[in-house]
Amino acid sequence: GTMRGLHGKDYCLQVPLGTIVRERVNSGLRTEEGRRMFLPQFRYQFLKSEDTYLVGRGGIGGIGPQSFKKRDGRAGTPGQRTRIE
Repeated sequence: GTMRGLHGKDYCLQVPLGTIVRERVNSGLRTEEGRRMFLPQFRYQFLKSEDTYLVGRGGIGGIGPQSFKKRDGRAGTPGQRTRIE
């Protein structure tokens, strides 16, 4: 079976209570070596055992057997990419 597209499952990560999720956001600055500098930005803190937080959404279609593909040039869209720490 496949784990992509319609049949793909959510990836859940269990973390201890009190865990803080920060996103690494590009500051627009560069180091002396020319590397991009990222700054942490608070996104969420897990305070209850039932808490959930969605980090990124998946894309739409684009991967599958050639026989399932429409011949109208439609392409899938990539999923959301997020840098977290």
